[in-house]
Amino acid sequence: MEIRKANEKDVLGIVEQVKELTSHFGYGEWIFKYKDNVELIWQDFILSKIQSDKSEVLVAIDDHQIIGHIAFGIENLWEVYKYDKEVCLYTFFVDDKFRKHGIGKKLIQNAENWAKEKGILVFSTWVSTDNPNAFERYTHYGFKEHHRKMSKIL
Repeated sequence: MEIRKANEKDVLGIVEQVKELTSHFGYGEWIFKYKDNVELIWQDFILSKIQSDKSEVLVAIDDHQIIGHIAFGIENLWEVYKYDKEVCLYTFFVDDKFRKHGIGKKLIQNAENWAKEKGILVFSTWVSTDNPNAFERYTHYGFKEHHRKMSKIL
């Protein structure tokens, strides 16, 4: 297994993983109903993150197959906070068959190292309330809950 920077040829494989990820836990339902062209939107999003110097997309490869990925980038924080920037984890996935082998931990560590190299000390992500496994996993990686987003349709 190797971890490397994603390239344009990896976009469709990453989007397939994003589709699998978002098909669980109520994503695409209720307030966050997806548009009909969501797959193209994800392709453009991932490609933009690959091409930007303010973001990074990494893939975990085994036997020439993408078995996991992580996409993250620099975001500005509200000016009242001590730190003015954070690295936000946009999407993170490891194929079910390859979980519990440290691949996710290696992807997270690579993202953290990238953030530190950029001089950014805050690393964050959003976790669906319908995904307790992800919440537990991120807690294991050292993340702490500090906000809960609530929404309603008007």
